[in-house]
Amino acid sequence: MKFTRDDILVALGVPKSVMTTDDTSYANAETGLRMFLSETIIPEMRQLCEVLNAFLVVPDFGEQYFLDFVNPTPSYRESLRLLAMMCVALF
Repeated sequence: MKFTRDDILVALGVPKSVMTTDDTSYANAETGLRMFLSETIIPEMRQLCEVLNAFLVVPDFGEQYFLDFVNPTPSYRESLRLLAMMCVALF
């Protein structure tokens, strides 16, 4: 059985606009990236952190320590950048 690029992208939850420039405008690519991050990457990162915490962190260090991740969406990164700039301006 031969898989096409589109079959593989669908199986992995990756929008076509993230991987190709075929018939893609900037708005479509940006929306596709946001959907990919929020619907595919963030749930996978949450699940990975939960498993790592359950099997590696909590048994050895207790529940006061845990692994987490930084939200990779562009709007969140922009808000962090603005917060960092405000903190730098204060000092």
